[in-house]
Amino acid sequence: MAVISFKTLNNNVQDAISMGKFPEKNLRELSANLKASQKKEFKFMIIFVAIMAVFIGGLFGYILYSNPVEVQEHLLGWILGYLGIIAIILLGIYLTQIGIIRGQFNIALREGYPELYKELKL
Repeated sequence: MAVISFKTLNNNVQDAISMGKFPEKNLRELSANLKASQKKEFKFMIIFVAIMAVFIGGLFGYILYSNPVEVQEHLLGWILGYLGIIAIILLGIYLTQIGIIRGQFNIALREGYPELYKELKL
């Protein structure tokens, strides 16, 4: 069975940031750590989606090669479906690994430290 994991900000940290009670030095360190982590996650996401695109493209190519007459009539639909699947995979990975924690941190930062928002936002 597959498990989908979501990266989220710790509730206590999020509450402390949004109330303005998180130490500024630690906030800067947390922002830098999250930026570095998200850069690494983004690279991983691009590599994973590229591998999936090649795999799915190879599968579609094999199906096209096996039934050239039947598939050529619907080739545009196949291509759009392929691009749609890749976009859904990309969006899903982005939201679960980067988007949720980025949104939580930025919203809490805007509420608790509006003067540091432009400098520390993700």
